[in-house]
Amino acid sequence: MRSMMFVDGENIVFRYQEMLLSEIVPNSDIIHYKDIFLWHPNLTKQTWHNLIRVNYYTSMVASEENICEMKEKISNIRYDFAIKGKEGGSAQICPYIFKKAKSSQKSRNVDIQICIDIMRSVCCNQADLIIIVSGDGDYLPLIQEIMRHGKQVYVYALSSGLFPSLKYTPDDFMCIDNIFKK
Repeated sequence: MRSMMFVDGENIVFRYQEMLLSEIVPNSDIIHYKDIFLWHPNLTKQTWHNLIRVNYYTSMVASEENICEMKEKISNIRYDFAIKGKEGGSAQICPYIFKKAKSSQKSRNVDIQICIDIMRSVCCNQADLIIIVSGDGDYLPLIQEIMRHGKQVYVYALSSGLFPSLKYTPDDFMCIDNIFKK
């Protein structure tokens, strides 16, 4: 089963930062750039499906040059994947970074681009399983549409700020708190 992961970086990085304020002890091996990026290598090890791509979406207040530098930093981060019955491998994370105004905390461009890219993947039959990493309830109609197209949907999310319906709407839900905290 081919799978693709779509990470709402804005959602998980802000939720993680909220968890840090409650004095959690962060897990080791976390890569965290404040307000921009959050990653732990175990995030892709939660599924045994053939993970063909990880797309990471976020935004930042910065010049185009700084955005390009951050894209390079993120794309240099490797993720491991396993293929059931075969040897796995590693690949780079594909970053999508949008410029945002100083006054806003979250960019709607991230959510919109994730929806476009997921529906393109579904309609072009690029994957059998879509993994959405976000606790944002705005994705409920998208999840339902993906499932209407006969694809499986898994949602991975932090418990902080989790929209309750995301626990039972997709084919599978996983709380990923244990990946990011001890």
